[in-house]
Amino acid sequence: MTNHKAKFNVLVAGGGLSGVCAAIAAARELKRQNLHQAKVAFVHDRAMPGGCSSSEVRVPPIGAGRNIWGTETGIIYDLLLEERRRNHIHWSTGTVNSIWDLVLFEALKAESNIVLFLNTSIRKSITSKNPSDNRTVITAVEACQLGTEKEWTLEADLFIDCTGDGTVAASAGASFRMGREARSEFNESLAPEVADDAVMGSSLLFQAKDIGHPVPFTAPEWAEKYPTEESLAARPHSTFTHGYYWIEVGMPYNPLIQNEEQRDEIMRHVLGVWDHLKNHCPYFSKKAENWALDWIGFTTGKRESRRIIGEYMLNENDLRARRLFEDRVAFGGHFLDLHTIGGLLAKGKPGNPVDDDPDLWDRSRMRPYPIPLRSLVCRDVSNLFMAGRNLSATHVAFGSARVMLTCALMGEAVGTAAAIAISENKSPRDIALNDFAKVQQSLIRQGCFLHELPNSDPNDLARNAVVTASSEAELDITPNNSEYRFPMELPLGTLIPISSDRLDAVELFIESEASEPFTIPVRVRLFKDVWDFKSETVLTETSVTIPSGNRAPVKVDLNLKVKPKSLIFIETCKPAAKLFWRFRTDHPSATLSARQSLTTGFWNYIRHDGVKGFRLLCAKVFPASHPFKANEIISGITRPEKWTNEWVSDPNQKLPQSLELRWNSSQTMSTVEITFDTDLTLTNESIPPFTVPSKCVKDYSVQISQNGNWITVADIKSNGARRRVHSFNSVNTDAIRITVTSTHGDHSARIYEVRAYK
Repeated sequence: MTNHKAKFNVLVAGGGLSGVCAAIAAARELKRQNLHQAKVAFVHDRAMPGGCSSSEVRVPPIGAGRNIWGTETGIIYDLLLEERRRNHIHWSTGTVNSIWDLVLFEALKAESNIVLFLNTSIRKSITSKNPSDNRTVITAVEACQLGTEKEWTLEADLFIDCTGDGTVAASAGASFRMGREARSEFNESLAPEVADDAVMGSSLLFQAKDIGHPVPFTAPEWAEKYPTEESLAARPHSTFTHGYYWIEVGMPYNPLIQNEEQRDEIMRHVLGVWDHLKNHCPYFSKKAENWALDWIGFTTGKRESRRIIGEYMLNENDLRARRLFEDRVAFGGHFLDLHTIGGLLAKGKPGNPVDDDPDLWDRSRMRPYPIPLRSLVCRDVSNLFMAGRNLSATHVAFGSARVMLTCALMGEAVGTAAAIAISENKSPRDIALNDFAKVQQSLIRQGCFLHELPNSDPNDLARNAVVTASSEAELDITPNNSEYRFPMELPLGTLIPISSDRLDAVELFIESEASEPFTIPVRVRLFKDVWDFKSETVLTETSVTIPSGNRAPVKVDLNLKVKPKSLIFIETCKPAAKLFWRFRTDHPSATLSARQSLTTGFWNYIRHDGVKGFRLLCAKVFPASHPFKANEIISGITRPEKWTNEWVSDPNQKLPQSLELRWNSSQTMSTVEITFDTDLTLTNESIPPFTVPSKCVKDYSVQISQNGNWITVADIKSNGARRRVHSFNSVNTDAIRITVTSTHGDHSARIYEVRAYK
């Protein structure tokens, strides 16, 4: 082995999605801070980036997208959109291929100030003491690079631990937790009565392939035996083409010191489950006759190990209350996903307690909630951030925040924070406690969403412009498919953005197969945001009678005075057999529909064909709503939250359609930034292969007004990105025009935001 040394400004340890986004964010922010010579080290112990989402493990990344309008944006979203444009596979468990690895690799290589250390395992943190507060400081990490026979000493000013296991932090002596807190410590409803050291297990996935003729399978002697359906009780296996999350083994194995033994044990169960599917399953053995194993994972997908103690410890109550932390820099929204301790070793139990308990499932669901920067700053080490599943959180809160797309947002947040800390010569604690607003505004500019935080950048010239458009769409959520009907077996509701100061009436597209009229109570509530199902602001309660055999929309008179730009939720308060509410599968901004559980009262989104998206129950409001005005592009928010925040052109007027921003005096500018609508009701799992969302603008131009003439500074063909930045030689102008000539299928031009800078 040969010894080598290198010095960096920021070192990112761990190459999962949190590490990838942290490194890219840090590299970009350092350039924005004019630190063009600053360098970022990306240190990862595998050959490809991506962690559990890579082709080596093949877990599809998920996050808050179970909530409509909860899709993560920013760096991770750009990467996922690029993967969908280039890949032929559907995202699902076990199907991830190396095109995803390549997209991540290319994104890292595209940043000139990132130095990659792949196949490089960090062995030790080298530390000293900060003389000002006697806290630990990491000066370097020691690492071994496989294949090159190099031992590295990598020095840095700031470190970001994205290793999942918290390897860098633990080696530096940072405090951490591993196990479950007692219920009394944080008053968490899902915590056990007594604290313990139990953590969730790890999994291995598989993929199978139809080869066109019968293929026998004989399990090795050492494989686990699952001879009957009862032996896999509570373990759903209705498909057999790829792996299952519940092929999981946990306690009594320690995922740190017994990772190898744990992997071997999981492998026994993978082959045992496949043997069951091929040879012993009374329902699927015949269907699986032509299927053969095509791939088995050999690197475990870990769920839980160390959680580093930070400046704040996120807990279940924060998530349920959707606590609006002052230093919020990311968000989550996955359910409290707390797997059965032990996994398959807990015989007869489901892989997750929610699998056979619908009420617990509802109690475990989360609406999008903020995550504070303090939970990503190490308490004991003065120059260490962390991101990913080693965040500072209780076991219960971790159950939601641990998923990969949430981890990616944390990574982008700390990468940005680290670069700002470097530029201002401040510590992570200083940034988290005092300068978080700078981090927040940078994240928002890069396309991230932070609850109730709009763009307030004083350098953005667009904020002072007068915005006009060639046309503006009226809200239309009437039926656009004659076959789509949803049974009214539970209370249903639909959310509608109302632009005016009154709501006279609403038509509900409810049809009847009943032989008699049926009267339904109707309630109208005011939502403070698109996820505010707990709203107690009832505007009115009335009822509507559905005639027998009805096929026409039914009108509900309301005569309500409302505040302009209100989100109004109209709900039926009673199950109705033989009644059906027409629905559509596309969603104008800030619309959604849900159904209410009769036992828990929880409102569940109405899914469409599994993971393909959501359903929108159809309605028509009087007077008509016009929530897509041109000036929405300077609202400062780039997704539906408290309003639509989007310009949409009139679909009845053909493209091209255009926006203009004008100023009272000449402005000096050299950059225009545009955020397009890429349909945030979709996730990576619901966007088909080789596809760009149909709402995304495809061809467009950007023009600058000079001396009465329009000068084109950008003419873009085949765009597939949500956010585009156009830089040009500095000019003086009093107007910008953006002209959309085509989309990827939609009839309207759609833009969330335009920014302009010197």
